[in-house]
Amino acid sequence: MFILLTALCCTAVLYALYQTLGSFWAERHAYQHARRHAHKTLHDQVLRQALQEADAAGLGSTFRAYVSGVMVVTGQVRLQVGQLLWIFEQLEQGKRFDPAQPVPRFTKA
Repeated sequence: MFILLTALCCTAVLYALYQTLGSFWAERHAYQHARRHAHKTLHDQVLRQALQEADAAGLGSTFRAYVSGVMVVTGQVRLQVGQLLWIFEQLEQGKRFDPAQPVPRFTKA
């Protein structure tokens, strides 16, 4: 009985570890995939979806300030995929847009 319970506990721990690492690797793969496309311009539909998600999280006005600020600073009409990732990182850190802050520009490597 003790061996069965020990095996069951070990299996549960291994399964939890598998789930955690699996989600970590999937998220890391998605991020690396997006970084490979960082130089590409962002599709309007993706930007609209990001705006909806920012609104749902209560960060809509800050997100819009970043988007318009990046467009003004870079002189571009559309964002790049990498700039959107950079905006998300800034929002996660709780930072507000500052025009004096350098905005990253991405080129094809």
